[in-house]
Amino acid sequence: MTASSPTYHEQASSFALWQEYVDPDATMSEAEFHAMGYDGRMTLLVETYGPENDEQAGLACRHECQAA
Repeated sequence: MTASSPTYHEQASSFALWQEYVDPDATMSEAEFHAMGYDGRMTLLVETYGPENDEQAGLACRHECQAA
């Protein structure tokens, strides 16, 4: 993933982003995406790509905090 990629939060929250950035070969159906749940998708992202860098994590935190 590049610095301009959506945050993990954004990718784990959107099937369209998931398909584009995480699963471009379409190995996961939309039903499987939703069945996995947000926490499962976040875990998969971290296990696959490693933790987000501080800048990405900070952006995600600000986004989530403002939404609350």
